[in-house]
Parts: sequence; structure tokens; C-alpha cells
Amino acid sequence: MTASSSITDRENGNAAEKTADPSAPKKDVESKAGPIKSKTDAKELAVYAKAEAYFKKHPNDRKKTILYGAGLVKKGEYQRAIEFYKERLSARPDDADFLYGLGWACEQSKQWAEATTAYGQACEANSRHLGALNNLSWVLSTAPDESIRDGKRAVKLAKQAMRLAGERAHFVADTLAAAYAENGEFKPAIKLQQQLIKQAPSERRKELRARLELYEQGQPFRSN
Repeated sequence: MTASSSITDRENGNAAEKTADPSAPKKDVESKAGPIKSKTDAKELAVYAKAEAYFKKHPNDRKKTILYGAGLVKKGEYQRAIEFYKERLSARPDDADFLYGLGWACEQSKQWAEATTAYGQACEANSRHLGALNNLSWVLSTAPDESIRDGKRAVKLAKQAMRLAGERAHFVADTLAAAYAENGEFKPAIKLQQQLIKQAPSERRKELRARLELYEQGQPFRSN
């Protein structure tokens, strides 16, 4: 996900279970963290709550561990999530999923440099980790800190993510368009964003159009 730097399925009550896919990109800084905004948010958080209760009894269950960490981030408990992932990584320092979770927690708390480092390490640990590739590209494209951004690298990462994305390609396309814009390639950014708006569900079109307007004005998007 960031205005959206998070790919999560919100199509039904199983959204959080789908989010448990550790490679699923997450774009949440502007749009999804914080108060419950819909019934699907409530259902998702209910799943996280169940995962937390289960995790406390079965701390070695990998799927519930991932859900528990994601739940902390979704509830806005970023520092707890960061500490949780760091604790897990002390025992498994090359675990791409935990590195990715750490990156997501850092991104949501706007610790851009730390997020970039964690996502980068996740990519090194698993070069096919869709979430890490997508979210690293997003941060490199949109971080407000100029020292963090790297448009050329962001485009390369987003293209790699696109090749792996499958049914999630429409989310990664948003990241690729942002990367193009950061790299000064506004024509492909505009074309891709226009295509994306046509295909996107109605609830996403407003934010996508806002980014398109920036690209048409020759401006890249910046996360808040």
C-alpha cells in the first residue's frame, strides 16, 4: 500500500484470511489504517482478534503469527508491531515474511528509511516476494523524503512485481504508474493510470483519478 500502499482483499468476510498471504502487497498509510470505516473493516479486525487469541496459546503457529502481526498494524499499534517483528526476526533473521511485516509496520508509522531497509532485506531473502517488491517500489516512488526516493529502482521493482502479480496486477499497476512518474516518465504513467481507472472498482477510482491528475500536470505522487 500510503495512499494506498496495500493490496488487501476486501471482497468478503474472509478478507483478513486472504491478507494472511504473506506475499500480498499492503498499501495502507493514507487509506486503511485507523478507525473502522466499514463492515468489511469490522469483519477483518474480528479475524485478527481471533488470530491474536489463538496466537497467545499457540505462538509457533506461523499463519496465526502473520495474522497477529498484521492485526497490530491494522489497529494502528505500529510500535508494538515493530517490536513484535523484531522479536521474531531475532530467531529467524532471514525470514522474508517477518521482514516484510516489519517493513509494513515501519511504512505505516512513516519511518521511511527503516521501511526501505526491511523491504529490501525481504526481497533479498525471497526475490519473488510480491508484497516486498511492490511496497518497496511504492516507498521508493512516493516517500516525502527525497533521500529515500529512487525512481529508476522503483520502476525495476514494480515491473518485477507485475510479472508475479497475477490477479493482483491491477494493484501493482498503481505502484508502477507511481514509479514511472517518480522517474519522470509521465506518458507511460498516465496511460497506465487511465487503464487502471477503467478496470478498478468504483471505491478506488477517486484516489486513482487524483494521482492521474498529478501525472497529467507533470507531478509525481507523494505519500503523506
